[in-house]
Amino acid sequence: MSGNDTFGKWFGVCFIIIWIVIAVGMGMSAASAGAPPMFVLVPLAMAGIGVMLVLGIATGKFGDTAAMVGSLKPVVIREPSGSGTPVVYTPPPNCPNCGAPLSDETVEWVGPLQAKCPSCGHTVEAKKRVL
Repeated sequence: MSGNDTFGKWFGVCFIIIWIVIAVGMGMSAASAGAPPMFVLVPLAMAGIGVMLVLGIATGKFGDTAAMVGSLKPVVIREPSGSGTPVVYTPPPNCPNCGAPLSDETVEWVGPLQAKCPSCGHTVEAKKRVL
């Protein structure tokens, strides 16, 4: 996990904790003022949603979604040539810019056939490999 991912998670957790404190405060304030039950329950429900979000982030349930940048993985493609031979596109074994070793797990996929080197950030083209 990179430093930016960790910062983003901590920032999100802090924001949601502030959300929870404000929502609970609003609910308690409404309850002490004798407001109708709806004005008490809505802020408390908002706090409950915040608690679920914090638990989801803490347990890693929101960490690996397909919509996140860098989560793209190479897929097996059947060539339209009619041979039916499956091929997979993988990064080259080494970065052509800095020489660092590359693999499917270490690179950040920035496109269907492009990966970014974790060492220097250079974009490399995936290579065709017949299975």
